[in-house]
Amino acid sequence: MSKPYDPLLGEFGKTAEWAGIELMRSKGFECTELPNGTYGQDVLCQSNYERFYLEVERRTAATWCRGNFPYPDVNVPVRRKVTQDRIFVTFRSDLERCVVIFYGDLLAANVEDRPNRLMGAEQFRTVLIERCLEFDVASAGYDSFARMNAKRIREAMSKHADTATRRLYLAPICPYGLPGDEWRTWLVECDKEIERQIRERDAASASAVEFF
Repeated sequence: MSKPYDPLLGEFGKTAEWAGIELMRSKGFECTELPNGTYGQDVLCQSNYERFYLEVERRTAATWCRGNFPYPDVNVPVRRKVTQDRIFVTFRSDLERCVVIFYGDLLAANVEDRPNRLMGAEQFRTVLIERCLEFDVASAGYDSFARMNAKRIREAMSKHADTATRRLYLAPICPYGLPGDEWRTWLVECDKEIERQIRERDAASASAVEFF
């Protein structure tokens, strides 16, 4: 189902496309606009390390106007194209901060029905914010998205000790940019901790039964 065209939102969103291109160029990407691309109107972004088709959106002030992304997950409409060579960038209303959702997470995302004020109920892919790369545009630097995301995951593993929180960053697939062997090592650690907790729970339950 196509969303009815709103010329005001169209102009509002066009600035996000320009901001997306400027962001990619600032990170060393060569950007080529493709009005009749494989997936419709596309922007092909290529660097020495990465190659993406770029898709962007801009949040209104009512949904994100300051600070970090204010929701536990990012919702991407199913009607938007998802392929293995595409990233999705959501900009804050002031275009000074953004969230990058990588193709693997979109492909693995759960699909849920969510309200849409223009279309009523609509299907969305939902991606936990822990799986997304969020940063201030002005401080993006020249590091590849892969390096930025791997650094973010490592910092989260150092910061969070509880298994439940760690798994939010690690599942359901290997985070973009993180070496597979490093990812599997952390998964094994999480599994061992879960096994330990199960043994302790079962032992406590057995003791309670014997007491009574």
